[in-house]
Amino acid sequence: MPPFVTVILGCGFVAFGKWLYGNPKHFAPQWMPGANSQSVIDLARFLGISLVFVGIAGGGFALSEIVHGGFIGYIIVLINAPIITWLVFRKKRKEASV
Repeated sequence: MPPFVTVILGCGFVAFGKWLYGNPKHFAPQWMPGANSQSVIDLARFLGISLVFVGIAGGGFALSEIVHGGFIGYIIVLINAPIITWLVFRKKRKEASV
């Protein structure tokens, strides 16, 4: 797959993950028993965070391949992907706890 397509897919994963984290009640159909339970909401938030991490890592790997193309670029992406994911959700957690 071309790297620019991977970057676009990564941006889509990040956008969908942020939306899912912010709207966890849309994860399960409302007619399903237990759709609004805390465990379903926690699962939706976990999947949202996971999607953002995968999107950032995938886009970072593609950008690393375009710019540097070496093993060091992959290490830098693996170090920075969790940090960037944490920075994306840092403000959301403060708003959710208030």
